Amino acid sequence: MTTDETASAIEEGVTEVSTAVTDQVNIFKNWFDSFSSNALTLGVKVIFALIFFFVGRLILNFLLKLFDKGLKRSSVDITVAKFLTHLLKALGYIVLVMFTLGVLGYEATSFAAILGSVGVAIGLALQGSLSNFAGGLLILLLKPYKVGDYIVAGGDEGTVLTIGLVYTELLTVDNKKIVIPNGSISNERLVNVSAMPQRRVDVTLSVSYKADLSVARKTLLELIRKQENVLLDRDIVVVVASLDETSVKIQCRCWCDAANYWPIKDALTEKAKTALDEAGVPFVVPVVHLDK
Repeated sequence: MTTDETASAIEEGVTEVSTAVTDQVNIFKNWFDSFSSNALTLGVKVIFALIFFFVGRLILNFLLKLFDKGLKRSSVDITVAKFLTHLLKALGYIVLVMFTLGVLGYEATSFAAILGSVGVAIGLALQGSLSNFAGGLLILLLKPYKVGDYIVAGGDEGTVLTIGLVYTELLTVDNKKIVIPNGSISNERLVNVSAMPQRRVDVTLSVSYKADLSVARKTLLELIRKQENVLLDRDIVVVVASLDETSVKIQCRCWCDAANYWPIKDALTEKAKTALDEAGVPFVVPVVHLDK
């Protein structure tokens, strides 16, 4: 190879290297310009998203305070008020985060779809508990009974100790605590024995067909009118309730305050037996026949 050819080859090699270096520099410059532009855009979006989030949180807290004050003025049960406030707060933050992601350029619909799928999965896993939870909300909002009431529900009865979002606790007359799911209470027949301030006392007696009913009625009416805590301004009656095969059913009816129901019923039942015995009104004596 001649000297001229060697010089030409060296010159071509330098030119190729120079071109390659120039191309790499141009590529890096374009990438840096693009990165700077994207970073600037992203930074602006992040700043706007943070401002949007903090302003939205201030607005949400203000609305929550107004909502809480409204619940207190409406005399909603404190358990329901706390639950509704926390629920509204959680929903508010979910919506706020979704809008904040929208400001950053992310699709909020995908986030909502994920939340929806999670909610469906949780709902399927907790069907029974959610039923009790919904029943508890209905009970606390509609207030068919309150703490201290005597109720009959689902075959059980007792005084209400607590009303929770999932269970209601009863205390029976023999000092047993019964825990009943709210879902069953809200879906079945419920009797609130102490809902009204006054109750009627019914005492039923079985007397013989040979008894003088006028004497029995007079004796029982006098007994009821003398009984302490009986409301004399309400109806006081003694009626023949039914005619059975072996006896005549006489029923005494009077009224009293709900708190005095059991003492008056017990007292009248005992005193009626003694009063009718003294008046000579015979009761039914069971007759037993034995086959030879």
